[in-house]
Amino acid sequence: MKKLLFTLCIFCVVNSLVIPQWIIKNTTSPGWSNAYGISALDDKIAIIHVTRKTSTGYDLLLTEDGGDTWKGIRSPYSDSLKYFWAPGISMKDRNHIWLATSDGEIFATNDRGKSWQLQFYDTTKTKSFSYLKFFDLNNGIAMGDCLSESTPAIFLRTTNGGITWQSMNTSYLIGYLSGSCGRFIDFVNENVGYFFAYKRLPNAASPQKMYKTTNGGKSWSLTNYPTFVNVFKFYNENYGISFAGNNYLITTDGGNSWKNFPSSFDLFCGDFEILKNNPNQIWAMTWTKLNISSDSCKTWNGNINLVRPRDLCFVDNNIGWILCDMGIVLRTNNNGQYPTDLKNSETEINQDFCLEQNYPNPFNPETTISWQLPIDDHVTLKIYDSLGKEIYVLVDEDQKAGLHRINFNINALKNISTTKNQTRISMSSGIYYYKLQTGNYSETKKMVFLK
Repeated sequence: MKKLLFTLCIFCVVNSLVIPQWIIKNTTSPGWSNAYGISALDDKIAIIHVTRKTSTGYDLLLTEDGGDTWKGIRSPYSDSLKYFWAPGISMKDRNHIWLATSDGEIFATNDRGKSWQLQFYDTTKTKSFSYLKFFDLNNGIAMGDCLSESTPAIFLRTTNGGITWQSMNTSYLIGYLSGSCGRFIDFVNENVGYFFAYKRLPNAASPQKMYKTTNGGKSWSLTNYPTFVNVFKFYNENYGISFAGNNYLITTDGGNSWKNFPSSFDLFCGDFEILKNNPNQIWAMTWTKLNISSDSCKTWNGNINLVRPRDLCFVDNNIGWILCDMGIVLRTNNNGQYPTDLKNSETEINQDFCLEQNYPNPFNPETTISWQLPIDDHVTLKIYDSLGKEIYVLVDEDQKAGLHRINFNINALKNISTTKNQTRISMSSGIYYYKLQTGNYSETKKMVFLK
């Protein structure tokens, strides 16, 4: 009896010393520079979408051992060297994966990427997808931008695993598109979803409009959301959280009313997760920090350094994944309430070209653009409108290796050189692009200006 009690005591002590944590997976091989999205099944299996470091590398990587090793998955394109961007990625078991691309395609595989099937491609409906989510092996939703000011944003729905896709929306959201892939759309089930939309150029208007559907995207009604969005998510049909600059907003009645609170974040929130069975607990990350709240955003703990995190997902209340740039993945299987600080390793692994997403985004009147140079080089940074016309030159000079940033202020454009002259040119609300070019590196990102 004494031996049993002693064993139980030891068991309790050991259990009390099990500290929740994030495990760092520095995947130097095959590695990547920029990361886009992650979809996970459990603490072992996950797929990530990244930018390959070499032309013969992979844009899709799969792990089946918790991130210790990563296997390249062949491209869905016949030209395996073609670079692509898939804003939507969804994995529902170890074989079935779906991709929605920025070129307006939906691909699917049922053999873990050995072969791909093109499920949807119709340029008369959309030329760019911004969102894809499967709820199970049969039911899924995809969102594509409108083609023009007179055509609707499209919402596709499938009930047979993507074999067929039904276009739901034909008369709502005319001329609307998504400003930030995946961060301005959230469906809680096959029927109920929310969409923060704005008008397509050239007749762009300040968006500040969040819409709701209760029939899978067939019809939409305007909510009472009052401001802009960095990222929002809903826990269920009624309870949702939105981060907007240095504030966060909460609704408990499906968007009819919102309460606005100041946020303690130093930078703008880039992504967050509400835990599956605990809506009070929220993990949120900026581009440099990871934080946790256990009281619905009222207070935050952590403030842990990360190396450019891009996507965060929780499979359940315990298993979570974080995808970062520069070949870094973090994983927890016990709701890592005490993340490992990556500050000390940042200088060792951050040795590649990289263009950061501007902050804040959307912005008005100013935003900051940052980039990383591994070597001394000549750098140009230019702004383009949605039609690809070059309108501003922000940087055109030789720069030293290291981290650089510039503040882009709409009110100070008269001090920024243009390709034609030094006169001030007004910018209307809408999508713009900024492109970083060096001797051997080029990257373009999208930003949104709101008046």
